[in-house]
Amino acid sequence: MVGNDTEAWVPLEKAMRSEIWLTEILDDLEQRSYWGYHATGAAASEPTALAALALLAHRRFSAANRALGWLAKTQSDQG
Repeated sequence: MVGNDTEAWVPLEKAMRSEIWLTEILDDLEQRSYWGYHATGAAASEPTALAALALLAHRRFSAANRALGWLAKTQSDQG
């Protein structure tokens, strides 16, 4: 190995930090009752759909179902 042993841990530490960041974001999405373009904004279809996809991808099914339910409830006859 070139360099010292601590250099080998840098990618692992970065991965761990990104995992923590992702978990925090998913926890926040999971706790919401609506999803908008910003934290205090009104609910909107696009961010709700994106939140549902993220939650589904990370097996947060209950929260994803809430988002999908909101999308189904707010769906208009015209799309």
